[in-house]
Amino acid sequence: ENKRLLIEKEIFSKKLLITKIIVLFSVIIAMILVFFLIQYKKNSKEKAELNAELEIKNKEVAKTNELLNEHNAHLQRINEDKNKLFSVLSHDLRSPIDSMKQLLDLMKEDVFSEEEKEKLLEEMQLQLSTTSLMLKNLLKWASSQLEGSIIKKENINLMLNVKLVLKENYLVAKHKSIEIKHYEPSEKIEISADKAHLKVILQNLISNAIKYTPKNGRVTIDYLNGDKSCVVIFNEGKPITQKKIDQILNNDSKMISEPGTTLEQGTGLGLLLVKQYLFLNNATLKINSVPEKGTEFKVCFNKNN
Repeated sequence: ENKRLLIEKEIFSKKLLITKIIVLFSVIIAMILVFFLIQYKKNSKEKAELNAELEIKNKEVAKTNELLNEHNAHLQRINEDKNKLFSVLSHDLRSPIDSMKQLLDLMKEDVFSEEEKEKLLEEMQLQLSTTSLMLKNLLKWASSQLEGSIIKKENINLMLNVKLVLKENYLVAKHKSIEIKHYEPSEKIEISADKAHLKVILQNLISNAIKYTPKNGRVTIDYLNGDKSCVVIFNEGKPITQKKIDQILNNDSKMISEPGTTLEQGTGLGLLLVKQYLFLNNATLKINSVPEKGTEFKVCFNKNN
């Protein structure tokens, strides 16, 4: 019996030892698995953090590249505008200035009679007025392209500003024997706009009306005062074509200027400035061709605040 108990005890001890070994081995395996699991989570977290940092850096690089592209595009646009400006200055301004210089040189040589001199002086005065407007448009355009347009809206009497512009264009109209019929409104019409912008808009539209009116023709200026306050400028002469209307309203670049009825020249920047300043002042432009009569430009502004 003792022998049998000793054998069973020995067997139990061996089983216990094996069990302990298995338990120990299992604990070691579990610890190894836990260690690898912790390392995996740690590596995953670090990887996610690195990916997040990389994504942020990629976004910053993309944003920097976008800013660089915009900056390069802006520089390229400025360079193109500079080239256009010099091109216009060298071509459109050089010709009238050279012409006036030649006339002055001839007048100094006293090759003209007094009557011819008087006529030439009138021609030069007309040419100087046209060149002055051209130069103003060029400078305004260059300033708006290179520095941007600063807008300062105020309440403005529309009719009084039209009268000021008409005074500046009086000699040009007189030279072509053009009658300007200004229908002054019975009530005060005030608009909300930038005064400098309004001057450029009115100057270009009125000078264009005179430019494309034949000698002994008529330019009429009237007003509409409804939801918006409008000035309507109509010039007699060859009606504008629908193709030209579409070009003016839909083209956002410098247009080719057609010669006036007495071959007056322009830069094509006037209407571009008009459209730009109308947009900045929330104003609208509508052009109508009146068959066998002429062309109508209607500009509408918001009323005063």
